[in-house]
Amino acid sequence: MSTASGAVLAVLWCDRRRCPVGAGLALGGGLSNLRERLRRGRVYDYVRFPRAPRPLNRYVFNLADFAILAGGLALLMRRKRR
Repeated sequence: MSTASGAVLAVLWCDRRRCPVGAGLALGGGLSNLRERLRRGRVYDYVRFPRAPRPLNRYVFNLADFAILAGGLALLMRRKRR
């Protein structure tokens, strides 16, 4: 585990009581990506948004990445409201 990953994990662990949904989404998405890497050797992409605005409609995401993004945004929003 890299130093950055350890730092992010520590922040998520500390914020789990302040924003349990955000921390759960971020941790769950990270664990899902880790599991996929260990089982299959890579993470598969399978979510696409063809009706999204122009620059976003060409990207493909996996559900775990989307959960990490949503969890991170929830944690950031929670910190800004305080």
